[in-house]
Amino acid sequence: MSTDPSAHALSDQIADPLIERLSDLIATELQSLARHLDEARPYMSRRAYKVWPRLRPMAVVSRDHARRLTALLTRLSLPQRSRTFDPSVAAHHYQSLESLLPLFIEEKTRQIAAYEQAVAQVAAAGAGHAAAVDDVAATLSDLLDENRRQLAELQQAAADLA
Repeated sequence: MSTDPSAHALSDQIADPLIERLSDLIATELQSLARHLDEARPYMSRRAYKVWPRLRPMAVVSRDHARRLTALLTRLSLPQRSRTFDPSVAAHHYQSLESLLPLFIEEKTRQIAAYEQAVAQVAAAGAGHAAAVDDVAATLSDLLDENRRQLAELQQAAADLA
């Protein structure tokens, strides 16, 4: 990975959509159900309590993903765009973990699709910007793989509670 800032210079045609995509991904990580469950633990039955230790660390991973995406924008000298927060997440305070797992799986599936679209977008924009694009592609691929592992863990937790 190059430390020369000019190696990461991107044209506006590439930079603007990339800023939007990365800002969207940061928002999905910061506003995820995993983060919410870290702040407000759901009701748990005995069975659900057994899977909780496998799910709780996902909030830490989401924070790390947001940090890495923000660092990527910083390395590329690109600004982050703010996103609104959906206040409906407060409705999840009173739900059980069993009822939240399907929502969590749906959210993680959408998040993976967003990462896949971002990887495809970066690959399509790659010509002539090798250093910057390689950096973005590598980071997004790592985060995509971690999200896929989390989805598998969520699906296993749901199966364990079924």
